[in-house]
Amino acid sequence: MLPTLKLAVDMLLAIFLMAFSVDRSRAVIHIYAASNKTMVLECPLNKTAETQIVWLKNNQTLKFNSRISLFEKHGLKISALNYDDDGEYTCVSGDNKTSEPKQLQVTSKPKIQIQEPFRKHVREGVNVIRKCRSHGIPRPTVEWFTNRHQRVNISDNSTSQTARMNIVETIDGNTTLVTLTISPVLYSDNGVFTCIASNRHSTVMESSRVDVRYSPKMTSLFNTTTRVVHWWEKAVVNLTCTADGNPFPTITWSSEAEDGDSVLNCSNEERIAESTIARSNCWVVKLLYI
Repeated sequence: MLPTLKLAVDMLLAIFLMAFSVDRSRAVIHIYAASNKTMVLECPLNKTAETQIVWLKNNQTLKFNSRISLFEKHGLKISALNYDDDGEYTCVSGDNKTSEPKQLQVTSKPKIQIQEPFRKHVREGVNVIRKCRSHGIPRPTVEWFTNRHQRVNISDNSTSQTARMNIVETIDGNTTLVTLTISPVLYSDNGVFTCIASNRHSTVMESSRVDVRYSPKMTSLFNTTTRVVHWWEKAVVNLTCTADGNPFPTITWSSEAEDGDSVLNCSNEERIAESTIARSNCWVVKLLYI
């Protein structure tokens, strides 16, 4: 019975050691490093100054060059990191001892691009599409913000400005494409929309101006609540008209006086134009595009 028991114990011990060995072989140390930087990997094996070390990448002997070299006899130095340096690194000593693998992944700051021109003229009422693409490692998150600094969510059923807006996210590896659709675009959307991309390294942004062209709109007429003004003969009356539009409208005053029409054109650089006149006749306001 004793030899049988000893055999059973030896078999259990062998199975235990095999399982322990497999677990250690699967232990991988993950290392993240930014592109264009310098990385030094230390060899954790017990060694002396005379110990010969060989570095492997993906189980192949690593060839040294102007970027990749030994560091202080045993370490590995990689300069100007790029994506080709991704891989599993191990060091092997002269007595065939192998270190735990180190999985290196080269990361990068996000790069961002809006695929449409910075400024684009559109008519009020049409649909507007803007596409923002960003690439980076780790893959960046991408968000759109409106001209009122509101974030546009993937699903928004609110009654706010963003309720007319929808975004669709497409992921391809380390690239994120987010498409913003405004349906329909209104004159209140006139302004700058911003795309922001971020990962653990950095946050970058790029803007696109939506220049909404819309017909002139009266914002106020005269200085009373009615469009008919009765005034005393030979007295002075002040009539004020304000309007908005894109392109900026020209405000024209015309008189129906018996001595013929008189016309006064006025405009300024502001979004709202004001024209004030002093006459005792009936005036008609016309709004025209510049």
